[in-house]
Amino acid sequence: MKPHSLTLLDALSWHDARPYLHDDANDQDRQASQTKTVLLALRLKMTHLELNHVAIHVEDVPKSCEFYERVLKLQRIARPAFDFPGAWFRLGAHQELHLIRGRTEAVHSHNRGNHYALMVDDMDAWEAHFSSLEVEYRPRRQRPDGVIQTYVTDPDGYVIELCVPPPEVIN
Repeated sequence: MKPHSLTLLDALSWHDARPYLHDDANDQDRQASQTKTVLLALRLKMTHLELNHVAIHVEDVPKSCEFYERVLKLQRIARPAFDFPGAWFRLGAHQELHLIRGRTEAVHSHNRGNHYALMVDDMDAWEAHFSSLEVEYRPRRQRPDGVIQTYVTDPDGYVIELCVPPPEVIN
């Protein structure tokens, strides 16, 4: 276990935790009990930092890339040299979309089912963009919290929501 992976209670440092993680053959019960306590403290302090990426299986990587670049205007980013075809795109500031070739089953995606949402800046501009490309999109609607939404579908059938926050959040 590395020191930077330990996040115990705020008052407990890596140095303080080491005695609980040692291998003491003379007192195995005490060690097991204290190790469980340390692991419980670690688990209580663990947090999710953010969504890192969304990965989807696609049938045709070049066709999907063309959609995500041209229709959704996503920026393609470097991808490690995996032993299978795919492509990566930037989603916002830190998140990514990973396309993986190999889809063999039907996609079951719907605006009220499996989909992901991209927060955008100007719904009018996006709808005009979709219309200029002759890309079908669902008519915009407003959620009860004021968020405006529309949806497009990629070549494999994945539904992607585009949404803008309510005006009072923007202003």
